[in-house]
Amino acid sequence: MAKDLVCGKEIDEAAVKLGGSRTDQGVAVVGTEVGTRRLHNGRWYYFCSLQCRSVFMQTPEKYEQMVP
Repeated sequence: MAKDLVCGKEIDEAAVKLGGSRTDQGVAVVGTEVGTRRLHNGRWYYFCSLQCRSVFMQTPEKYEQMVP
């Protein structure tokens, strides 16, 4: 399990990688029950929502320091 560095919620990496549901055009839909991820500086970061991902991307250096 991954941890959302912004809010602390546990994220199931396998569920996020599956992408959940998709639009008619094949774009993955983000749901709070699944989450989302972002590749940053060669590392995947997992988030419970687009909001947490956006907060991370505003100041990623703040959160990168939290990774063990």
